Amino acid sequence: MPANRLAPRTYPVPSKLRLLFEQRPLIYGESVALYDTLVAMTATAIRPRNVFDWFVVKRVVDIQWEITRYNQLYAGIMSHKQADKLAWMIHTVFDRVTPEDKELGPIPNVMEMARAWLADYPKSVGLAKKTDWILAKKAAEFDLESQTTEIFSNAIPMLEGLNRVLAMAEIRYERTIRSLERSRQIIGPSEVEAVKQIPKITRHRRARMKRKASQQKNPDLQKGAA
Repeated sequence: MPANRLAPRTYPVPSKLRLLFEQRPLIYGESVALYDTLVAMTATAIRPRNVFDWFVVKRVVDIQWEITRYNQLYAGIMSHKQADKLAWMIHTVFDRVTPEDKELGPIPNVMEMARAWLADYPKSVGLAKKTDWILAKKAAEFDLESQTTEIFSNAIPMLEGLNRVLAMAEIRYERTIRSLERSRQIIGPSEVEAVKQIPKITRHRRARMKRKASQQKNPDLQKGAA
């Protein structure tokens, strides 16, 4: 069997709806290519067969993109606050530098050092290794787990608001999927399958009409059938 027969069917956006799908709800730094890939994969999953289905594809992609953005924002808030906390600790270490601590060198970009340390945690290399050395030099310790707990507790009001927005987006997503399922239950089989059934229905209808005409012409045949 040729390989192309094994590939799933693709559903390109109809030309009349292309302008709609080009209106991507992206913000700075988000990928156009990734959004378009999600559109293609969602269309393959939904298998749109009319304009309503294509509107569902658009809505599902937009809401799913929004949910992904909120999840990344959630993680970004926590990561930024972790780095901010560690940067403050590094800065306080340099505030306590004495003339004997010349090997510490000039004050570095403490936020850059903090992000490097968190990114490489627990294996420290480069700037992260220097951060470990600086903290050890001044007997300072950054306990990631305890600091994360403290950061989370302080950020609860902000995260609760984000969670509410995220929950509303997930509700809209579920409602969109349910509306698609309801519409397909009402419509029944796809238009293609319905068209395939037309010849069968026509043959059966013609056969019934022919039998009925024969029975009307021959009453004895009608009595026998009864």
